[in-house]
Amino acid sequence: MFDHLLRLGVCLALVSGVSPLAGAQFDDDFDDEFEEEPEAPAEAPAESPAGGDDDGFDDADDGFDDPDEDDGFDDFDDADGADDADDGDDADADADEDDADEDEDDEEAYRDPRDDPADARRLRMFNTFHGPTGGFHLVDAYNAPAGTFRTQLGIEFFAKDGFLQPNDSHSRVGGTLSLSYSPHDMVEVYAGIISYATSNTSEFPNLLIVLGDVLIGTKVGTNITPVIAIGGDVGFNLTTSEGLGVAFDSMGVNLRAALTADLRGREDPIPLLVRLNLGYRFDRSERLIDDIERARYDQLADPLVPEDETRHLISRAERNGLGINRTDFFDIGIGLQAPIEASEDIHVEPILEYRLGIPVNRQGYDCPFVPAEPGGSAPREGDDDCWDRVGFKSIPSSLTLGVRVLPPVRGLGTWLGFDIGLTGRSRDNAVRELSQTPPWRLLLGLSYAHDARSAPVPEPIIRHRDVEVEIPSDAPPQGRIRGRVLEAEGDTPVANAIIDFPGREETSLMADEQGGFVTYPFDPETTITMGVSGDGMHPGQCEATIPEDASDVEVVCRLERQLVAVEDTQVVILEQIQFAFDSAEILEASFGLMTQIKEALAENPQIRRVEIQGHTDDQGTHEYNADLSQRRAESVRDWLVEHGIAAARLSARGYGETVPLIREETDEARAANRRVEFRIQERSE
Repeated sequence: MFDHLLRLGVCLALVSGVSPLAGAQFDDDFDDEFEEEPEAPAEAPAESPAGGDDDGFDDADDGFDDPDEDDGFDDFDDADGADDADDGDDADADADEDDADEDEDDEEAYRDPRDDPADARRLRMFNTFHGPTGGFHLVDAYNAPAGTFRTQLGIEFFAKDGFLQPNDSHSRVGGTLSLSYSPHDMVEVYAGIISYATSNTSEFPNLLIVLGDVLIGTKVGTNITPVIAIGGDVGFNLTTSEGLGVAFDSMGVNLRAALTADLRGREDPIPLLVRLNLGYRFDRSERLIDDIERARYDQLADPLVPEDETRHLISRAERNGLGINRTDFFDIGIGLQAPIEASEDIHVEPILEYRLGIPVNRQGYDCPFVPAEPGGSAPREGDDDCWDRVGFKSIPSSLTLGVRVLPPVRGLGTWLGFDIGLTGRSRDNAVRELSQTPPWRLLLGLSYAHDARSAPVPEPIIRHRDVEVEIPSDAPPQGRIRGRVLEAEGDTPVANAIIDFPGREETSLMADEQGGFVTYPFDPETTITMGVSGDGMHPGQCEATIPEDASDVEVVCRLERQLVAVEDTQVVILEQIQFAFDSAEILEASFGLMTQIKEALAENPQIRRVEIQGHTDDQGTHEYNADLSQRRAESVRDWLVEHGIAAARLSARGYGETVPLIREETDEARAANRRVEFRIQERSE
């Protein structure tokens, strides 16, 4: 049975601020400033040795100044790193920079939410020992991202001599298997099952086994700031009765409020989580032993009144082995977790948790106390005291130390924990109302978190550019095909049907939600064959001819529903082959189905042999049914052979009424039993 460690909640905490994401902007603007051109010198420069012109430019007349001339213009050469020839490319460079800026803006507009650091941190959440996400025992106020789930296997172990009685030998080993799923960012559902065995040599039998206690619950929570999250959960503890069934009468309810402060969300991140849990546990486990104690009381030879009698009460070892409490609990828990990134792919997370359970006697249990001596204040040797007498020393409290390690394998987590009992652990302070707290408990676990979300589809990026296209004035007129794709019967459209053009270069088209489509333009008097396919429909073809005047032509393409599917052991048909009454003649209404069967066999040559089985209902004699089913199976085989399927691949056998699908004498059952099946008997490698 569960320790009742799971509760639902609401919490408060200090709020730490986080600065918004800082954007980055890059300015690539630059100016080309030139000094004002000076007046020309009074004297003309000397004639160049090569007989060049007196124009201040070199003889090559290539637009570059002679670096040795003093003509009043700024000279730009390779040493400057900015030749005049490069200045002519400034406009192209600016255009390229504008395109780069647009790409950066597009990347800013589309961001995969899984790349968000907060999302990545939430993906590294794992289950507590009994189910909901959190530390070892304390839960987080927020949840993992929607569409993710986690599973975990936990193991516990404890052994100590003299734990419950002076000379006893006590041990406990158990395991939990838990699963949690996040259907929404604010909602988590979880379930866990626990089994454990407790052995104590002071009792007979020494071994007590609890099989299959189940905890199910829902946790709700959200961040109110980037650091602080509040939430809570409600859990139902379904205990196992002595009959190995769920004892709903003893079902416990755990209510818990939770607050989490994740300091990694601060502007200056700190690798630290703080958890606070407050809860109320409606513990009804005492109902499991009501009948046992009542039966023991009835067997006493000289019983006292039930209020004063103790001999029929379960022993300390039984109470501990079955996890029985006679009170509710107000639970308090506080914990710290330090998520340290040891390397790029390895996280090490030390965890420290403190838990305290304050008993609440909602049940009104009147604890009988039997002193060792008349009028004394100490109980008999080996007997239990009462909580209202012992006080704080008897209530359960513990400190948990441990570490969770996330190896390089994505989604995998391992952990090691150690529970240290602080109060309620001593046999000298054992009370009738409460199960004993182990002085220590070793916890081991293996966790796995899976992100089932698919990559989000980015929003389409629409850019408008003005492009000049030269259209020849003498281009010949062309026409288009305007069509609709409908089901074979009626006016039901085939949404998003695919239209392709076999043997042509044109790419495929997709019809709209109403099955409508418009093709590319084609030359007049051209016959266009289109392949048409749709979800759940049998592929088909459609044909149209562009008129001589190149006007648009309208066409309706109809598709049959896909009625045949090839599986490992059979060719499944979604409709039955129809025959004439009391005959093996296949009706024309089934010719479409027969065609799809033929195509399925032709497209799967690896199916080397198929037995065509005929079946009837239970009306008529066995001889009549066997003969009719055999003739109908042979009729189907003959039809397929006539339409191109090799006879060696097909055999026919009638089973009559001997293999019904439904063993009922109703019209619906008989209609289902009248059928033809295609069983695959041999495949090639």
